[in-house]
Amino acid sequence: MIPPRIDSPLSPIVEPPSYPTTKTKTTAVPELQPAVHPEEGWHLNDDNGMVAFIIMIPDDDSMIIAPFLCIDVNDGFPRIKGTLGLDCPIQSIPLHARPNRYPRPMLTE
Repeated sequence: MIPPRIDSPLSPIVEPPSYPTTKTKTTAVPELQPAVHPEEGWHLNDDNGMVAFIIMIPDDDSMIIAPFLCIDVNDGFPRIKGTLGLDCPIQSIPLHARPNRYPRPMLTE
């Protein structure tokens, strides 16, 4: 018997072998939203027109004062974090108390 030609309508359809595939999880990159309140725990760095804390954040070619602040004490080393808005990069610096300029003796009985 003569085997059918490959371009013949009677030729058998050969499926390629199936290879195991790894499904990769695709995650969408969040869009940067400056000037949008980030989330719970963040505070506006503006108290009646006065800046509460100066933390500088890079913005394109310049540096600006972060409009949103968050204090993070979860790992035992307090840090203050600043951002431009929702899903924007976060800048953080260590947070510590200022030394007492006028120390007083401890009260005793």
